[in-house]
Amino acid sequence: MSHGPTPPAYFVSDTGRKLLRKMLLGKGAHARCYLVQDVTTKEMYACKVTSKSSKKNVVAFAKTEARIQLRMDHPNICSAIETWDDEANVFLLLELSRHGDLASLRRTGMAHRLDEDTARAVTLQIAAACAMHQV
Repeated sequence: MSHGPTPPAYFVSDTGRKLLRKMLLGKGAHARCYLVQDVTTKEMYACKVTSKSSKKNVVAFAKTEARIQLRMDHPNICSAIETWDDEANVFLLLELSRHGDLASLRRTGMAHRLDEDTARAVTLQIAAACAMHQV
């Protein structure tokens, strides 16, 4: 599992957006996700960073994932803002989910404490997101 070196404290996107890396939100098999802040607007985002030191198929997958994510438009899926790459990494800037993600909810055990109405709402959102993947 190669995440490569920690990316720099600042990222600058292809559109000139300057982002300050705040903290690690999580990591997967081949990428890390950071909380980042737009230096100009102070808006907070999530930024998924895949190191180009990973296997070539991982980098290709990250670029494909970014292109697909940019085309998605669904209220229950975080929107992609932009994607770019530099000599070391592939970046995917995402809308920040203020309530966390479902995996975190499950991992912390909070999923066992949901009341019936909340569980129903979460289930409907998952079903709607799954239906989108069928398209």
